[in-house]
Amino acid sequence: AVKEFRVMMTPTDVRQGNFAGMLVNAVTKSGTNEFHGGAVFSYRNESMAAQPLREPEYNVAQYGFHIGGPIIKDRLHFFIASEWQQRSTPASGPYYTASGAPSPEPNAPAVPLDSLRVIADIMRQQYGFDVGGVGPVDLETPLTNLFGRIDFAISPNHRLVLRQLINRAEDGSFFRNSNTLTPSANAQNSGFRFGSNMFTRVNRNNSTVLQLYSNFQNGISNELIVGYNTIEDIREVPVAAPEISVGVGNPPRAVTFGTEQFSPNNILEQDIIEVVNNVTIPFGDHTITVGGRFDHTHIYNNFAQRSYGVYVFPTIEDLRNGRPSSYSIGYDNSGTGKGIPADFRVQMYSLYAQDQWTVNDRLTLTYGLRADIPRFLDRPLLNQRLLDSLAVNRHEPIRTDGVPKTQVLWSPRFGFNYDPTGDQRNQVRGNIGIFTGPPPYILLGNAFANTGLGLVTLNCNGDATPEFTLDVTQLPRACAGQAPPAPGQAWTAGVNTTDPNFKYPQYLGMSLGFDRQLPYNTVLTVEGMYRKAINGVLVRDLNLKGPRMVNGQPYRDREGRVLYADTILPDGRVQNDGQRVIASLTEGIIDVTNQSEDYNYSLSVQLNRRFSESFEATVGYTYMQSKDVQSLTSDRAISNWRNGRQLSTSHDDLTPTTSYFERPHRIVAYGTYTLPWKLTDISVYYEGISGTPITYTATADLNGDGWANDPIYVPRDATDPNEIRIGTGVGTAFEPDPDAARAFEDFIKKQRCLDKQRGKIMERNSCRSPFQHRLDVSIRQSIPQFRGNQLTVQLDIFNFLNFLNRDWGLIKLPTLSPTFPDQRVLIHQRRNPGPLSESVPTYQLDPKVWKDGAGPFDAVANSSYYQMQLTVRYAF
Repeated sequence: AVKEFRVMMTPTDVRQGNFAGMLVNAVTKSGTNEFHGGAVFSYRNESMAAQPLREPEYNVAQYGFHIGGPIIKDRLHFFIASEWQQRSTPASGPYYTASGAPSPEPNAPAVPLDSLRVIADIMRQQYGFDVGGVGPVDLETPLTNLFGRIDFAISPNHRLVLRQLINRAEDGSFFRNSNTLTPSANAQNSGFRFGSNMFTRVNRNNSTVLQLYSNFQNGISNELIVGYNTIEDIREVPVAAPEISVGVGNPPRAVTFGTEQFSPNNILEQDIIEVVNNVTIPFGDHTITVGGRFDHTHIYNNFAQRSYGVYVFPTIEDLRNGRPSSYSIGYDNSGTGKGIPADFRVQMYSLYAQDQWTVNDRLTLTYGLRADIPRFLDRPLLNQRLLDSLAVNRHEPIRTDGVPKTQVLWSPRFGFNYDPTGDQRNQVRGNIGIFTGPPPYILLGNAFANTGLGLVTLNCNGDATPEFTLDVTQLPRACAGQAPPAPGQAWTAGVNTTDPNFKYPQYLGMSLGFDRQLPYNTVLTVEGMYRKAINGVLVRDLNLKGPRMVNGQPYRDREGRVLYADTILPDGRVQNDGQRVIASLTEGIIDVTNQSEDYNYSLSVQLNRRFSESFEATVGYTYMQSKDVQSLTSDRAISNWRNGRQLSTSHDDLTPTTSYFERPHRIVAYGTYTLPWKLTDISVYYEGISGTPITYTATADLNGDGWANDPIYVPRDATDPNEIRIGTGVGTAFEPDPDAARAFEDFIKKQRCLDKQRGKIMERNSCRSPFQHRLDVSIRQSIPQFRGNQLTVQLDIFNFLNFLNRDWGLIKLPTLSPTFPDQRVLIHQRRNPGPLSESVPTYQLDPKVWKDGAGPFDAVANSSYYQMQLTVRYAF
């Protein structure tokens, strides 16, 4: 159904708005005066893939058709297209086969099968609960796309277009890794997951767009667009039970089962109305465009996180005895059963005008101004109890009912296109402008749901952990020894707010490009781009007072880490209640605000040459740098605060560092060759790209800010206990582990990013997974046409390098957790009690990180291995 995609980063055209990053427009096919159509079928399975992908079984089948033509010639045309997909692919991570054999390296399980069987037996025999399987998991992802378009020439000067898209997709979500157990239930564990912990995302999308094109006297034209779009995203879960994590072994690996904690009753619905009108007026050498846009968005988000409860058991024996060490639950404080959903409406009014001036046949200037006015129609509830608690603690008010103000956001733009030689062999082009777009509404929606009046969170640890139950209708709403609060009277572990001065994201963007026609049918393109945040997004914790100060300077530990706490308790936990405005808000007052520090830039060079009628090739290189204060990778504000930036300085330090999205080097090369008999084409596509950024962290809250996401100190010599202690025990009871210390030293030496940071705390995202190479090859064979009918057979070999050699084309990702930027390489054991600045922690090196000298990266992704796909196309 799609004719072409248009990707725009910094367009001068002021009609292009409502985005602050990248804009992708799809141009759809339409009917003509002749009937035309076609069908396509694609298929691949495990027998068409490399050996590591041949177990378990999987298959991917895609099929569809399209047809278009006249209903009334020259007046009324139609086009319809459909696409279906049946896809079953293996989940990533370790597993055990039905015979008990472990998955092969590098995905070998870190948890013994016997331990998993014991856990399954305990849950079945003592609680009557089936935890699910330990075998390979097939993820089903069916897809249906239906598209229709009607073009109606009302008159010679008026044309109407109606487009309809209906989409339904499912996406099974499940993975396993080797993560160690996080002891607190208010943070999600993963590790080896039983089958009951999976969930399925179900997406339904229905979009209707009506466009009216009109031409008037003197070349004046008008375009009217009216659109209505409904989007529904829900999660389906296989069981109704708490999410349960159990520690197995030493270090304790997490084993998780039950309902995934963010999935119960998870519903996101969006209703979007869009009205756009553009008028174009030619005036001599000028083309004037004026217009406006109105968007109305209604969002309903029922995100009942932890509503089925979360329990953590340190050991299998604790599970057997029903003794959890930590518990967390989220529930409706209103008592009505309707207090959890975020339900709000947002509008955006836009006005714009621009002039495209053809100065002469060499120079064209385009300049314009766009004004966007966002307006929130609803507010979150005001939590007066929070205001009272802040007043008791002599803190300035923090209101939970804040929303962005209604204000004008200006976006001026200027661009030019210049032919310096006048022969169309050279082109210089550039633009500069401000680009405004909506924020991630789901982050602002957190403030509607988490005021402390609707969804509240209860966290209990240690002796305060209540009794274990599997019945999600009888989950405790108070810690052990306490009475459940009456409806509306519960306190919560955290709230979310929006800064009332928050502005929609705005970025300054500029680009400069040069195109030159070289000899031998070669085109050279050089382009540079720069983007700088004006109003970027920042998530912060207003409940954190700031670092402790001593003699006017931030309190630091022996490694130079800025500290938010001052005491280590005898059990090794950090005591930082004094650094919270409200001590009981252990999950903070998470606020969405602005910052203006993010930036990125890139320089690209590309050569395209047509060697002959049968051979064309393109090669290009891009260098880029992307720096940000916080990489937003989650739809939960608190997760972005916890994981978006790993730091050793103050949270008030907004110095940008390497973004998780930065890929400094990218090389692309692609080409197509048609064999002499004209019916066979061979296409190749190569991409080489830098790996993903990594921060190595420890499994403890080293700076006392309430979250264990602190980057490690890189010792000058990992075998020197005066630099870092790797072993067991603390203080005089410390017992070194020489083998682990030498392994950590080797770990540092073999990664230049760490070796050059010895004697200091590593910088966020300063390490990176290995460079990635990928080569795809396609062979197309066309059958000679017969009476306008065309049949084409195509064979695609994805990751052809791996097809040539099993050691080539491997996408190596971090061993511990391939999907996250922070890798918890050091497992915190204990710290000696006393002042945090003098505390010396003891660590273990995670044995999964550096096994047999192979390195901390493994080819764990399915994309590491070649796959073949066969496609048949028919057209008439």
